[in-house]
Amino acid sequence: MLSLLTTACGLFGERSSGEGEPVARVYNKYLYRSDLEGLVNDNISTADSSDIINYHIDSWIRRNLLLNEAEDRLPNDNDKLEKQVRDYRASLLLFMFEQELLSENLDSVINEQHVNDYYEAHKAGFVLRDNAIKASFVVVKNESPHKDSVRIWLNSMNNPAVEKRLKEYCFQYAGSFTLIPIWYEFEQFRKEIPIATDDAKSFLQNNTFYQTSDAVNTYYVKIVAHGLSGDVASLDYKRNDVNKIIINKRKLEYIKEIKDRIYQNALNNNHFEVY
Repeated sequence: MLSLLTTACGLFGERSSGEGEPVARVYNKYLYRSDLEGLVNDNISTADSSDIINYHIDSWIRRNLLLNEAEDRLPNDNDKLEKQVRDYRASLLLFMFEQELLSENLDSVINEQHVNDYYEAHKAGFVLRDNAIKASFVVVKNESPHKDSVRIWLNSMNNPAVEKRLKEYCFQYAGSFTLIPIWYEFEQFRKEIPIATDDAKSFLQNNTFYQTSDAVNTYYVKIVAHGLSGDVASLDYKRNDVNKIIINKRKLEYIKEIKDRIYQNALNNNHFEVY
């Protein structure tokens, strides 16, 4: 017996036969003690359990009052409603079935050659709509000690000892940082780092490092790559998108294969007819 039943019994008395003793009613609908099973567990105090149960009862009452009002005011078209319920149930069942099949059988391993082949064949679909930047950055308070070393460390991340030292420094002093270069839309990146420029194209083409400060912080940016609006995005920038596209194509192909197999099997075994 679930632990809630013990709590519920204390609140509502001994359980009776049949559906059990009701704990709430809205018109001709009843909420029974058995409906409350599973709401709480042994790790919750009696007071908290009571609050949870009372909240559930109150929510049930409010929902069914609203449902009763809806049933009274809306046109009484049960056939239409039942059809919509059946359609929704069928759609939900098919969706759950497809997800179960995909989780058990879909090959989610994508090799590098497949990614390269897809990218090369569909480059025209990867034109950048906005400027992009791939960068790492560190933001520290102006009063932080040894902050001038951040520029040197950030430019020497290929040295494991330097990388370790910068990481330790960032954990201690940085307000925010990303030491592994990441792609950003340039204007989105400027919300993180106050880059003062009226010519994004010129800035991206002519800078590999950027440093600035305001009244509070000093910002260090190591720029490792960029893309310009109107250019074809690099595979490095679009790799995640390509991976998602390949996986989605596999999903569609696999589900189609299953549907065709089920249809053909039913056809071969005379499981359906058209009159």
